[in-house]
Amino acid sequence: MIDFSQDGMLYHKGIILEISKKWNPIHEEMTKNIPFQYVYNHYVKGIEFSQYSVYSLTGNIESSKIINFLFLLSSLSFTYLSIKKIFYRNIFSIVFTLFLHVNPIVINQIFTFYVDGIIYLSLLICLSLLILKSFDKKWPYIDLTLLMIIVLFVNIKLTSFVLVICLFFFYFMYLLSAKRIKEIKHNFKLLIVSGIMIGIVSWYPFGENLLRKGNPIYPVVGKNKIDIIEHQRPPSLKGNLSIIAAFKSLFYRVNHAPHSWSNNTINENIEEFKIPFSFKFYEIKYSSIACARLSGLGFWFSGFFIVAIILFITMFFYLKKDQMNLIILFTLFIFFSIIPFIQGAWWARFIPQLWIFPIFIFFVSYYLGNAILKVISQISLVLVVIMTFIIGGYNYSKTIYNSYEKRKCLTMLKKCFGDKIIPIKVDYDSEEFYFKEYGINARNISIEDFEKDKQNYYLFQKYYFIKKDGK
Repeated sequence: MIDFSQDGMLYHKGIILEISKKWNPIHEEMTKNIPFQYVYNHYVKGIEFSQYSVYSLTGNIESSKIINFLFLLSSLSFTYLSIKKIFYRNIFSIVFTLFLHVNPIVINQIFTFYVDGIIYLSLLICLSLLILKSFDKKWPYIDLTLLMIIVLFVNIKLTSFVLVICLFFFYFMYLLSAKRIKEIKHNFKLLIVSGIMIGIVSWYPFGENLLRKGNPIYPVVGKNKIDIIEHQRPPSLKGNLSIIAAFKSLFYRVNHAPHSWSNNTINENIEEFKIPFSFKFYEIKYSSIACARLSGLGFWFSGFFIVAIILFITMFFYLKKDQMNLIILFTLFIFFSIIPFIQGAWWARFIPQLWIFPIFIFFVSYYLGNAILKVISQISLVLVVIMTFIIGGYNYSKTIYNSYEKRKCLTMLKKCFGDKIIPIKVDYDSEEFYFKEYGINARNISIEDFEKDKQNYYLFQKYYFIKKDGK
């Protein structure tokens, strides 16, 4: 199953391609004139290093996505164990775990090289390990496991460490409210050790960025930062405060269409408020892409969000004080973890943790609520199942079909041209992976050279423009 996503083709696979050509980002700057050069030089690459290792083993770039499934398997396991520690019910814990993992960001990115889904899974793993520590201090190797996932987590994205700090802050708040001072001291030491390990393992890029640019998380913040978010805002969100833009996006119909926005040819569907739990069929298409810009957590998520808020308020009237305090603390963690990313919170892939809120409230209401709340929660969860099946079904069937078509094209290309050198215009350098896999002797033509001589190219099997040679 081929990843056709723009970011995946453009720089995630591009980074792996350059490393496979003996570029060592730890010791060398990328000097080639390529798009998003700053990503190659200044972003963390923990996932890309891991994916390169898989590619070196298999010779198949798409097999590198097994890393996504290793994170998913780990997250499923630890999340289930932690939920069972709290609720003691086996089936309930399994179902709760599955619902947390059918986040549309995870569903849509599991077969791609995007890392937002992995960020979400890493957060669930860290959260689960802290819960296990709270309930069972003698859990084997739990500190070592937590140390490992924190180091991994911080090496997925430049801003990952913010989520780690936020998570530990609320964990310490919980321990403080429970007067477990010794555990605070122990976990603070663990956090210091984690910081030292991160300093060693992640000298590149944090240390290198500090030396070269005076800022460990350049180019995300600080002087000379490179904005990758604001210019991609949909027109109706421009000029809004970030929090207003986030709420408006939540209640819009799902959409994406970056090319329409950039060309100022806005179609009628792009920016339209919706009644919660309504949907139009085009929303299914846009709910099934890896990075939908408007309402990217699914076409019914705004409805789930409103129902969850109503249930949350209702629980104040009948839950015990201790129970409600824990629910409030956990809810505060979810929303406070969004604040550092508020500038891009209108874009769901930057705040995948928001998915936890309604799912958590539905299951707590079902577990602790009266008959009416149980029914409301059950209906909501059934709708979650329907929505995620539609999103996953559309995404995976489309990906399987498109992968089949492209592989058929590559097979035809090899059959038609054999070992002959083929001048081909490609949009992404990472196409080289597929040419190598199929033994195609391609010579990549840059987009600039193609534009100068466009009339001398023809479209081969709807995927590649090949230069005519007079025969």
